[in-house]
Amino acid sequence: MTASALATATRLAGTPVSAPTLRTWMAGTAWPSRRATVRAVETIETLLHLAPGALVALLRPIGCPTALPRGDAVLFTRLGELRREWGLAATDAVESLLVTSHLDLTDPRAGRLEHTIVGTSRRAGARRFPVVLDGIVLAAEADGATALRDALEVAGGRALRAALVPDGLAVVEVELERPHEAGDTVHVGLAAAAAPAECAATLRAVAFARCVAIAAQISPPADAPAGWATPRTDTLGAAADSDGQRRPSTAPTVQHVEIDMAPGIASITWEAGEPV
Repeated sequence: MTASALATATRLAGTPVSAPTLRTWMAGTAWPSRRATVRAVETIETLLHLAPGALVALLRPIGCPTALPRGDAVLFTRLGELRREWGLAATDAVESLLVTSHLDLTDPRAGRLEHTIVGTSRRAGARRFPVVLDGIVLAAEADGATALRDALEVAGGRALRAALVPDGLAVVEVELERPHEAGDTVHVGLAAAAAPAECAATLRAVAFARCVAIAAQISPPADAPAGWATPRTDTLGAAADSDGQRRPSTAPTVQHVEIDMAPGIASITWEAGEPV
């Protein structure tokens, strides 16, 4: 199929890509880098009668340059290995639209991490997909992947298995409680006890692929003095955009939100400070 014919077919399928753009993809001089263009690649897989994910799996992580920093490359390599070990498709069953991680330290001796994903089902009948959590803040992380999986409470599905990956992150394979039709709304929540943290805490919320919004939130201890919130976003392959400055906050919850987030890590740090 020529680039012109493929451009016409993608337009008719509702995910248009121009012939010149397709030619740059074919030549390897440009890569799909936005949510819409990755959807177009999925359409092309269907048009060419390829298995789901056959072409998407060849793409670099969305938003990344050719050379990833070593830590990020190791992380994504390990994620790819887990997909193969766990028999997961190259494209997730769920397209995440909103990802929220909330670390509740109101009672620092009984802290809790609550992680929610709101998205849409990519394929009819697909049920399994990976979720990344900040393992460092979880009380069960020190006891290994199996203990971490068993400690998780999952709403809307169940945790099948877990693995610890570089930088203290944890990957959990989640199975939805029932099959969904393509395009259905999916809402999944994971929760577990958090490790004690009375004076400072950092929470990372991880985006596997580009999502509409991602948020990292911390509710500090109720009796703590005024805290400081330090937003930080690490987009894979790019420098952090935080200026590193501490900002006073008396709000019950500090948060950092990123819109149209490329693959990467949005984090928030809270530290107890002098009353203001």
